[in-house]
Amino acid sequence: LDMVMGGKVADVITTKLFRNGGSLAVRIPAGWVNEGEITLSRDVNTGRIFLSQDQAFDPNSFFDFVASRGFVRDEELLQLAKRDESPRSNALDAGE
Repeated sequence: LDMVMGGKVADVITTKLFRNGGSLAVRIPAGWVNEGEITLSRDVNTGRIFLSQDQAFDPNSFFDFVASRGFVRDEELLQLAKRDESPRSNALDAGE
C-alpha cells in the first residue's frame, strides 16, 4: 500500500503484534529494516506509536534549523509584546 505523507510517497503495511515474554513485539518484514537501532516515539495526545530508523531526535537539529532561517520581523507579534502599562510594583522589588 502506498500513501502520500507530507508530499512523499510512503510504503505502509499492517503487521502483527505478539507477546515475547512480558513484552510486546512487532513483526517487521525482512528487507524493511537495516541493521542498527530503531527509535520508538509515542504521540502523547493520541497514543499512536511510530517507529523510525536512524532518525533519533536531536534537539540541536531543530535549533540549527531555526538559526538557519534568519530573523523575520513580525509586526503583529511585536505589537502583542508591547505593554500598555508599567509593571505593578511588588513588595519583593522594594526589598521589604
